[in-house]
Amino acid sequence: MEKAIAGHPVGGEKEDTFRRRISRQLRRELSPALYEHCRGTARTAVRLAVRYAAEVQKAWLAGMLHDYAREWSSKILREYLQKNHVRLPSEAKKISGLWHAYVGADLALRRWGIRDSAVGRAIRRHTTGAVRMTLLDKIIYVADYIEPHRKLPKVVEIRRLVSKNLDQAVVLVLKQKMLYLIDKEFYIFPSSLKIWNYYQKKIK
Repeated sequence: MEKAIAGHPVGGEKEDTFRRRISRQLRRELSPALYEHCRGTARTAVRLAVRYAAEVQKAWLAGMLHDYAREWSSKILREYLQKNHVRLPSEAKKISGLWHAYVGADLALRRWGIRDSAVGRAIRRHTTGAVRMTLLDKIIYVADYIEPHRKLPKVVEIRRLVSKNLDQAVVLVLKQKMLYLIDKEFYIFPSSLKIWNYYQKKIK
């Protein structure tokens, strides 16, 4: 898998060198637990990219950087969004738990020079998903939930399922996320039901 990633230039820099630089920086900036989560997500995303013939280097980048801003406070996230004119969907403006995904996507461009829109979009969508997700979007959405350090409801079942049917894995991840929000009596992203209905029709 490591060899599958190497050799793809990013901004004139060899991919393996670029990956090492990102890994070193994240190890310095993130808590140990979050760093290992990002690393696990990247590795899981690479495995899924190989399985589903997606672009491996993009899967690694989006997986590694998806939670780059996860530990920022709501205040700092809000300031970043305003300062850098990052646009949020109207339904996400009141849900601060989603902001790190939009900031993370913007940082992939501003901090790391990753101009590939597919990587930024996958980072933006990793928390909520979306109707008509791309293959990379689905890979990051599921990899974030099932990476080896996760001990979440149905995670073992989803790990088995994902190598057989990615869309069914997406549906099961979305279901578990909505059940968690309902159980905790948290606000649910309004588009979640729309996403749920879309993929229910797709897998039947």
